[in-house]
Amino acid sequence: MPITARSSLIPLLLAAALAAPLRAAAPLAVLRSDRAALPESIRRETLAAVDRACDALRAERAPGEALWRRGDSATDPRPAAALCEAGWADPALADALAAVESSLTKPWGPREVSDAALVLLGAAWAGTNPPPAVLRRLERARLDAASPADAAFALTALDAFGADTAAGWDRLAERPVPASPTLSDVAAAALARQARARRRAASDAPSPDVLAHVRWIATRLRLGFRASGARPDPAHPVDPENALLVALAASSLPRRALADPRSGLVPYDWRNHLADRLLAVQLDDPPGRFHWAAADGDERRATVLAVLALRILAAE
Repeated sequence: MPITARSSLIPLLLAAALAAPLRAAAPLAVLRSDRAALPESIRRETLAAVDRACDALRAERAPGEALWRRGDSATDPRPAAALCEAGWADPALADALAAVESSLTKPWGPREVSDAALVLLGAAWAGTNPPPAVLRRLERARLDAASPADAAFALTALDAFGADTAAGWDRLAERPVPASPTLSDVAAAALARQARARRRAASDAPSPDVLAHVRWIATRLRLGFRASGARPDPAHPVDPENALLVALAASSLPRRALADPRSGLVPYDWRNHLADRLLAVQLDDPPGRFHWAAADGDERRATVLAVLALRILAAE
């Protein structure tokens, strides 16, 4: 089925890309109006953290360079996604999209898929149409070679532009979950299973397997106020990757599913607590370089993911 790019994309669709049945060119829902918004004090702190991180990303770009450089001197388009605001594209986004398009003549591996997914998420947030050839290439990419997280980001980005992602979500839903899964593994599986359930049922009601995945996440995240006894699980800390995946997965659930505290799901005010956890692990080291750490050492990717997650959490 053809891909339909939308120049009038509502930037807030990222957290609700799975709120509508998944079919090409179907209208996408905006963030649910019944969500529990961030308290104003936390929202201001969240946006300040985003601004600090974006300033640090800009400082990493060499003077006169349109894009960033990796350690191997290759071009890095990913930070452009973080710099885009709702409905506004940073000038670097056009160069980032051009860089991704220029890679179409070469074989794509997991890194190229990850780059394209993040840049397209930024384009969706900014309401910018990417080159159709990039969308078609990502739609045809072998996501089985990508991590569950990158596959989920790629499919979410493709959904934002009306791509036919049914087969991709199904394949991700059918991936075996590791014996010792991470929050990212389970959140990506929840997203995929929710996408499959919505398409099959044409309903926003979460299926039992999706609820089981979210309960697993909730048990380990332990979102809530410390005064109520909520403490993070040290074996499953919040990081930028799993925070963005959880934000996408939780946003796909109708609030009525979260209304009953006995449900075992994330609490109705999960945005508040998830933002607070992610803010708590932002680093200022050396002073003035605000970023997030990454277990694999790719702090730039972690920072881009954190900014995207915080922008979604702070959206009004």
